[in-house]
Amino acid sequence: MTDARKDYRQTTSMDGLLFLGGYEHKMSIHDLSISGLSATIEPSVGMNHTDDILAIMQKSDDVDLYIKKISLAGEAQIIRVDMQGKLIKLALKFKQMSYDADNLLYKRKAYRKGMTEPGKLLIGDGVYSFMTQNVSIDGLMVKISEHIKLKQGQVLKFKFTELLLFGDAVVMWFEHDQAGHTLLGLQYKHIQKGDVPDLPIFYDTE
Repeated sequence: MTDARKDYRQTTSMDGLLFLGGYEHKMSIHDLSISGLSATIEPSVGMNHTDDILAIMQKSDDVDLYIKKISLAGEAQIIRVDMQGKLIKLALKFKQMSYDADNLLYKRKAYRKGMTEPGKLLIGDGVYSFMTQNVSIDGLMVKISEHIKLKQGQVLKFKFTELLLFGDAVVMWFEHDQAGHTLLGLQYKHIQKGDVPDLPIFYDTE
């Protein structure tokens, strides 16, 4: 493939995970550069031709990916899709990526997707509005624009109106910044609706 960016592309052979169309797909990576990669995925139910991916791209051409071997995770943009025999070949351009293998992100063994969504927390007798910083199937990190007193292990009730999620979460950690905001990490204890929609799992199964 001709790369107008003139990046050096290293031919490689490694596997990764791609979250596309609401499902997680195993991808085989064929070449990799500092700005993107090309890979193939096997056809699956509801996604057995380029037309299916093009239909998904009408809503968004962004995908989430995770490559364990090089500790790379984040978001990428689909810039080309072709058929390679019976396989679907994708060219991806990196958008927001993390290469930090020692980050707590990987110690949690779950990919955390950057997502900014409003919600509310019931803390004591008060209801506080927050914005998420990132979200995974295990929990979420949120920011409240007030200085809130909290305790580690405290159970809070949360509500996402936009995501239609309601439930309880445990405070795993919290900190206050100089602007008087409260940042806290929450682990789900109970979610009334079930699985978080449109989030990749990307668990390390080893």
